[in-house]
Amino acid sequence: MSRTESSRSTSATRPTDGDAAEIARPVSPSDGWLEVGKKQKTNVVRNTETRESAVTRMFGGTLRSILHAPGQKDSVTLEPYQPIQLDIQSPNVKSITDALRQFNEPEPVPEYRSSKGVVAATKQVFIETFPPVLILHLKRFVYDHVAHDSVKKNKPIAYGTELVIPQEIISPTKRSGSAVKYRLFGGTFNFPLQ
Repeated sequence: MSRTESSRSTSATRPTDGDAAEIARPVSPSDGWLEVGKKQKTNVVRNTETRESAVTRMFGGTLRSILHAPGQKDSVTLEPYQPIQLDIQSPNVKSITDALRQFNEPEPVPEYRSSKGVVAATKQVFIETFPPVLILHLKRFVYDHVAHDSVKKNKPIAYGTELVIPQEIISPTKRSGSAVKYRLFGGTFNFPLQ
C-alpha cells in the first residue's frame, strides 16, 4: 500500500503542547534517554538502530513498544520494521483494520520480575513512523499440535482499496488531526502446489 497525498502532512512530526519532547541527556549509557510526555511524565527510551538504505527509506518505519510495570517508569523501545506482521487467528479479526487494532492491544508479560518481585506487566506496540509504502504480512500459518506441523488457515480477511490507519494504533507522541491513509496497489497470495 502506498501513502496517499492527503496523509503526507508534516504536522505529525512537529511536537505540540501535549506531545512528548526528548531530553538530550542520557539516563545512563546503557539505559537510553528520558522522554517527557503529557503531565511531565518521563519514560526511559531505548532505540534499536538499523542502517539506512533505499529499501528502509521506501518500506521501513518505526514501532514504539511500551512496557508498563506497576511502580516503575514505562520502558519504551523504538525498533525498525519493514513489513508489519499481523496475526489474524482471533475470531474477532475479520478485516485488516481489525488485525491492526489487535496488533496494538496490550498483552500481558508473564513472570515479569521487578524490584518488587513478580508483577503484572503489560506490553503495547504502537506505530511511531510510517513509510511511503506499507507492507502488511498476514500470518496465515499456525502450528497444529495434533499433526505436529504448520497448517495454513484460509480465513477470509476483508480489505479495500484504501486503508485509513486507526488513530489508536499511532504512537501517542505522533497523533494528529489528519488521518494516515494508504492506497492499495498490490498484493501477493501463496497457493501451494498439490
